[in-house]
Amino acid sequence: MRSVKHAVAQPIPSATEGERYATTHSRPGIRLGRLVGLVRHGVAVPPTYDNTPNGLRVDLMRKITALHPGYFRIPGGNYLEGNTLSTYFNWKNTIGPIESRPGHDNSAWGYWSQDGMGLLEYLEMAEEAGAQPILAVFAGYTLNGSVVPQSQLAPYVQDALDEIQYAIGPTSSTYGAMRAADGHPAPFNLNYVEVGNEDFFDGSGSYNAYRFPMFYDAIKAAYPQLKIIATASVTSRTPDVIDDHYYSNDPSVIAGDAHAYDATSRSGATAVAVNVYLAGVSGVTGGTSTVLTGDPTAMNSIAHPTAVAPASQRVGAGTSGEEILRSRGEYSGRRAGRRVVRRSRLHK
Repeated sequence: MRSVKHAVAQPIPSATEGERYATTHSRPGIRLGRLVGLVRHGVAVPPTYDNTPNGLRVDLMRKITALHPGYFRIPGGNYLEGNTLSTYFNWKNTIGPIESRPGHDNSAWGYWSQDGMGLLEYLEMAEEAGAQPILAVFAGYTLNGSVVPQSQLAPYVQDALDEIQYAIGPTSSTYGAMRAADGHPAPFNLNYVEVGNEDFFDGSGSYNAYRFPMFYDAIKAAYPQLKIIATASVTSRTPDVIDDHYYSNDPSVIAGDAHAYDATSRSGATAVAVNVYLAGVSGVTGGTSTVLTGDPTAMNSIAHPTAVAPASQRVGAGTSGEEILRSRGEYSGRRAGRRVVRRSRLHK
């Protein structure tokens, strides 16, 4: 569906004559905040960070960059998976002209995503913030427990290879050329690819049996320089990194994990990304993000269990710094209510 622009009567205080606020609607009742800005000669020109076309809000990006994030996992976790196979984040529908993007039902969080914030914009966000992107690729598992059979997984593996090519391929390649046409000829600084999201919730065993191996083998064959992250313990292949997620509604459980990595082997090939999620404690419904970049001991002292517990866990993890990939994660409200703590073992 093509977008229809609607000019709003109030002028921007600094606007010259003929410049007005504008917003774009891709369906009735949906306001696309990323497209709000100036109208010059009938063309929407929103103020964006670094003046990036279809870029991000200046004020928010300034706050994000001030955090000096080390990594961004894009496009997210539950958002990547979707509740069903028909509603996962299909990156190929999120690139190109905004008015040509169909959008999709973000069933993980319960709203329609118009996909103005697509793969390109996520990669640009990481680049502009000085952070490395961790590209999470859909791996055939959804939040409702649907698993793509092995005989049907190959197209999803190819989609992941195409996605990586879009991010780092030369402009002479099919998807590298598309990236250039979208306004970013230079390849992005991509070093990490995460296969799936929280696949330890998949009780079928498919992740270790065939899903992770198929993605791992294909990605390593095409891009041997990339480090591949597993989201569950696997024995079929040796990942470069394993993404450990800790969920609990009990601060003492999280605090008790301060020494979880003390005995971790330093001779193994696998590093660890640690993510901590804590919610619903003492009336507080919020999440705590992961091990932070920088000095893990340089934290504000907040006398509340939802702050002290993950701080203790992070400081403990910091003692194993050479084995820890320090990153930021998003609060996963859908799963944080479960009292789940997962401890994965490094591959020796």
